[in-house]
Amino acid sequence: MNSVLLGVLLGATICIMNIKWLRFFVNGILLNMKNIKGAQRLTYISFIFRYLVIAGILYLAVISHVADMLAIVTGFSAALFSVVLIFFIQSKRGININGRTTPLY
Repeated sequence: MNSVLLGVLLGATICIMNIKWLRFFVNGILLNMKNIKGAQRLTYISFIFRYLVIAGILYLAVISHVADMLAIVTGFSAALFSVVLIFFIQSKRGININGRTTPLY
């Protein structure tokens, strides 16, 4: 039972960590870079780094039998579904652009 609970928590944590890292890299690299080639290079490096870290965490969790793989996938999917659902709910609300309120979509 503990491996299932830890798997769900680990999957949800990895999903949220991945989304936070993606936002950090988009804000830090793509929005502040003046050099397009440098931004592309840093984007590739950050992409590889993120997924190597995630793959390492998953590998260690599965090899050491700390977490169940199906529970990790369930936690990842539940967290991703929640994030997407929150985005869609917030996109229906109006946002203020140049003094006018318009829907996000």
